[in-house]
Amino acid sequence: MGATRQRSRGMARRGFSFPEMIISFGLSLLAILLISRVFQGVQHQFRRSWVDVQSFHEAQLAITSLRRDFSGACPLLRQADGRVAMKLALLRPIQETGGAAPASGGALVTIGPRQVSFHRFTSGTGETDPEPRVERIEYRLDPAENRLIRQAGTESRVFRGIRDAEFRVYVHPLDPGVPLLWVRLSVLERPLSGVGSTTTGLPLELTTTLQSVFLHDVRSHPDWNYDTFHRP
Repeated sequence: MGATRQRSRGMARRGFSFPEMIISFGLSLLAILLISRVFQGVQHQFRRSWVDVQSFHEAQLAITSLRRDFSGACPLLRQADGRVAMKLALLRPIQETGGAAPASGGALVTIGPRQVSFHRFTSGTGETDPEPRVERIEYRLDPAENRLIRQAGTESRVFRGIRDAEFRVYVHPLDPGVPLLWVRLSVLERPLSGVGSTTTGLPLELTTTLQSVFLHDVRSHPDWNYDTFHRP
C-alpha cells in the first residue's frame, strides 16, 4: 500500500513546469524561423538561377541571330553613287565609329562600341540578279532596359537580359587582310557571397568573332572585278 502511494506521488510530479514550457516554445519558434529562412534562401537562389538561365539563353539567341545576319553583310553599293564610290567601298568596307552617326550615311558596314549596322543580301535574291536586293540591319544596346534590339526596316526584335554589349573590328594574325566582327555580350552580374556584401562579382559574358562571306571574298581576292550594284 505504501509503495502504491509513492508511485502515485512520483507520477504526479512528472510533466512540464511553466519555465520549461516557455523555453520549449522559444526553441520551437527559433527552429521554425531558421527553417523558414533556409527555405526562403533556397527559393531565392532557384528564382535567380532561373533568371540567369533565361538571360543566358537570350544571349545565345542574340549571337545566333547576329551570326546569321552578319554572314551576308556587305556595304551598300548604289548605282547613283557611281563606280568610284563602289571601288572605295570595296577597298574599305568597314567604318569604325565612336558612337557618332556614320559619315557615309550608313552605306558602309558601321561598327561602334554599342551598335553595329550593315546591309545584307535578302533571302529572295538570286545569284543571277543584275542588282541584288539588300536590307539594312542594326543591332544596338539599350542599357536602360538591359536589352539588345535588332532592327530590320520597320521590324524589330528584342533580346532581354543583355546588360552590356561591345562590338569592334578584329583582325586575325594569320589572315590580316580580312576584318572580322568581335562581339561581347554581358548577361548578368552575380553578387559576391557573404552577409551584407555590396560588391559584385564578375559578369557572365559571351564572346565570339563573326565573319562576312562577302567581305572575306572581296578582301581575299582584290583582283576580282566586282561591278554589281545593289538595290536597297
